[in-house]
Amino acid sequence: MLRDGESALLVPAAEPRPLADAIDRLLGDRALRAGLGAAAAALCAARLSGARVAERLAELYDAAVPAARTRGQSPLLPRGRSPLQR
Repeated sequence: MLRDGESALLVPAAEPRPLADAIDRLLGDRALRAGLGAAAAALCAARLSGARVAERLAELYDAAVPAARTRGQSPLLPRGRSPLQR
């Protein structure tokens, strides 16, 4: 999740003045831009890696297919395989 001042500058929706202020702040502070960018990139890498997306998709699919849950296997993966195995 993005955090104001850590991985993003969050502003209220449909309020142009706070958005303009945030843009001005970013334009004037190279270190802030770099820090926010690095933090956001790290967050995305941790939460949106291919393995994590595959794992979450399998969890969602299992929840949608109750029969697969009762058999103890994922309908997406061969029996006994983890979504993290290659």
